[in-house]
Amino acid sequence: MTAGQISGVHQREGLKAFLAAREFLLTHREDYETAYRDFRWPQLDKFNWALDYFDTFARDNDKAALWICLLYTSRCV
Repeated sequence: MTAGQISGVHQREGLKAFLAAREFLLTHREDYETAYRDFRWPQLDKFNWALDYFDTFARDNDKAALWICLLYTSRCV
């Protein structure tokens, strides 16, 4: 494995662990007792929000990801 492949493996594992924790909380969002009792923070050796989470949504997506609107104007970029 190359360094890039190893990094990619860590990124995928981190993303899977994060998404599993998120899914658990969403599944139990109306069952506080279970969510509180059974939730565990994922053990992430390496996790980068920009690369591991947001880039996943941006891949092959040409839509704007962020609109910045200036205060007191209707101008957005």
